[in-house]
Formats: sequence, structure tokens, C-alpha cells
Amino acid sequence: MLVNGNLRQPWAVLIGLTIVFVTTFFAATAAEYFPSTAFGDQGSSIVRTYATRQFSIMNEPILQTEKDRDYAIRIALFRPDLDASVLRIERTTNGSAISVFRRFQVTASGDINPTPIAVAAPRIESTDVASLITEIQRRDFFSIGETDLLVLGGPGRGIWLVEVRSQDKHHAVYRSSSEPGDPIRDIADIAARISRVTYPGN
Repeated sequence: MLVNGNLRQPWAVLIGLTIVFVTTFFAATAAEYFPSTAFGDQGSSIVRTYATRQFSIMNEPILQTEKDRDYAIRIALFRPDLDASVLRIERTTNGSAISVFRRFQVTASGDINPTPIAVAAPRIESTDVASLITEIQRRDFFSIGETDLLVLGGPGRGIWLVEVRSQDKHHAVYRSSSEPGDPIRDIADIAARISRVTYPGN
């Protein structure tokens, strides 16, 4: 179900948001970016297609194919009318930590301009990643499901997407709005704090 203002419409209305993505070839398929078990609700196919298209344009890695990483967290904020941001935090198999934050503009066609307008690779410590993993475990992230509504419309409103890959487990959760106290937002906020970055509009 889609909620836009005071209107409730079927999921099919979201075709206007995604039609350009399902009719255009892109290098990586949704199955490559997201295992079949990554999401769990009726709206996930729309978000999966949308995010796959944008991650491909951004040249984001496919988390499950990175053999030298034993833990990865990716947080994306898509604001289709404005911009897109992605924060990726990874722990390598030798225990070191990597953090990369990039922000992109959205073109008039709704696609992302592949040249980022901001890039940061802040140094983070393995203890910072450990604190984030502790929060992910405390929130039982791999058991979190989706909300039953995808809310679009309104200035700057977008889609939060949080992914976590831990060895052979890969889970993704989206929210169309996220307030402090929501486990998805809390995980995203801790990730931003240890990386010393700020999400647009926050």
C-alpha cells in the first residue's frame, strides 16, 4: 500500500517512480546486489529494483562478492527529487576498518549523476565498528521486517535502506521515513557518528 498525503493507492502507483529502471539495462542484477532472502514484504521488489539501478550507477560494490570482508554495513538515503547518499562501513578479514561516504545529485530524468558531489573516507577504528555491530545485534537486525506502507511525497522525503552482510547472512530493511528510536534510524545514526558524516536533511 502507498500513502501519499491523504491518498491511499495500490503499490502499482509506484510504477511512475520505477518504470525507467525496469526498462533499462544495468550491469548488476537485483539478484546479485540482494539475495532472494534479503527482503521480506510485498513492496521489496520495487525498492530492490530501484536500489539496484542506483547502486549500479554509483558503482557501489556487491557486498556478497567481497571475499576480503567479513562484515559490511551499507546505509543509503534516496531522496528521488533531490539527491542520494550512501555510507558503507566494512571490516576486513584482517580486522581493519573501512568507511566511505558519497553523495550524488539526481538528474531531471530521476537517475543519479554518476559523478559524486561529495566524497569522504574518514578513518575509523575497529572498536568503532565493534560498537556498531553490537548495536546491530542488540536490535536483532536480521529479524527486522518491513513496514506495511511505503510513504512518498513531501519535500525531501525519501527511502532509507540499511543492509548488513555478516559472512553468509545478508539482510536489508527499508523505511520511507525514520525517526529517532526506530532501530533502522538508530543504526544509521551510530554509523554516521563513528564516520563523522551527516546525512542530507538531518
